Amino acid sequence: MITVNNDSEGFGDPQTNLDTLLLTECATVLQKHYPDHYWSVTMPSDKSVIQVRCLNVSSKLGIVIHTKTAQNDPDKKCVVRAGGELLERAGLVRGRCVADPVAFDVSNSANVLDRKYHNNSSSSRPRLFA
Repeated sequence: MITVNNDSEGFGDPQTNLDTLLLTECATVLQKHYPDHYWSVTMPSDKSVIQVRCLNVSSKLGIVIHTKTAQNDPDKKCVVRAGGELLERAGLVRGRCVADPVAFDVSNSANVLDRKYHNNSSSSRPRLFA
């Protein structure tokens, strides 16, 4: 499952359409490399970053990719790396989701990363956005 959200208000605006296309490309690449995970790819209204979340892991935490980095990466390898890093930080295997996606309840997720990194100030890994 993929969720794409562009917070821009200019529907019909050519730049907004390009931003939505970029988000869709990023989400498609994530779904191709890591199938059956619930991916959320969003862009805030300032359009400076792309926020990648795996809702199987956390609905609050994710990884930020600068928009220019994603635009200048034709194969979207930066997006693949971000998705893989997010899965690894949660202790999940890169690749197909091993849990039954039908039985997974996004609203009731365990929020693995919330517990593992967000409240742990001694962690050597960089903090994720919240």
